[in-house]
Amino acid sequence: MQTITTTEVPRSKILLHQYKFSDEFLEKVERRTTEKGKLQMLNSERAFDEMYPDTESVFQRIAQTMFLKSNNRCKCGALISKRYIRLKGRKYKCTVCKRIVAPVAYTPLRNTKLPLHETLKIAFHMYQGKHITATQIKRIYGRKYRVTLKQLRMVRRWIGLAVEKYQFNPLHPVQADELFHLIPDGLGKNVRRTRGMGSQRITPVLVMGQPGGTYRAMKIPSVSIASIRPIINDTIAKGSTIFTDGKPVYEFLNREGDYVLQKCNHSSRPKMWSHPETGANVNAVEGANSRIKGKNIRVHRGVSEEHLQTYLDEVSWLITNGKMDSITALDQLFEALPPIFPSNEKLN
Repeated sequence: MQTITTTEVPRSKILLHQYKFSDEFLEKVERRTTEKGKLQMLNSERAFDEMYPDTESVFQRIAQTMFLKSNNRCKCGALISKRYIRLKGRKYKCTVCKRIVAPVAYTPLRNTKLPLHETLKIAFHMYQGKHITATQIKRIYGRKYRVTLKQLRMVRRWIGLAVEKYQFNPLHPVQADELFHLIPDGLGKNVRRTRGMGSQRITPVLVMGQPGGTYRAMKIPSVSIASIRPIINDTIAKGSTIFTDGKPVYEFLNREGDYVLQKCNHSSRPKMWSHPETGANVNAVEGANSRIKGKNIRVHRGVSEEHLQTYLDEVSWLITNGKMDSITALDQLFEALPPIFPSNEKLN
């Protein structure tokens, strides 16, 4: 009997077919003999500039994605590809119902006149591991600090749309742990504070994750059943296994029976890092906790409570896509955009 072997198409070939590059850049890619070398070229800043050279290229990608999610039809039923004409600026007009549509108005990039490709490039640099701050953007583009800070917040809100769609794999256990995030009080270093955690402004954060998979970090009002139950029900499939560090607040998972709760007791002496029989541990989410603290406290020198969730979404996006190429990570941002007409959205 003859066996048929299927070969997987290299990721570099898929990207070269999907996007347009200049002949000079294609020659440089072809000179690389290994798949790893080709992907390094395609993940470079030069490749990003080839794919999104100006604002129009990013706008067209946003518009086409949102039109496809609306089944390529206007609210009146006319085909968008045939009946829509481009107007001045970032707008389209339907020749049938005379409706004027601005795709960017339905995204976190609304109400901005900043170049869209520069805004997307900030997300690209974030994923490349560069600690981007508003002061750095101010130096690069020569804008006011207030403008660059607003631009950064737009990018983080866009990332938040992608993170909201993340789902945990029900076949693998989900680790859950809490993080108590310090909020800067605005006082100088020479001000004497009382000792203990009670003297600090603290916001609790629920961190969930799967090693090598999805991570979510969400701000919660308090470490209580009323705060944790709705988040777990919305993000984790029924019947999944959840690993915790033995805190009593998670006992409701056993009582309700919708999830399988397995614990490693961190209060024991010596400390139990992993259960010897079940293998339950929260090592992965504790690593994520350290990364959140390192980025928000040391790099950004503290984060306000108002914008804390957007910073948590940024770290969740970076950890979840840590082993993906930057093009795939940016594609998630476009795929997270909503349809222009939700009633026409495709049913997958």
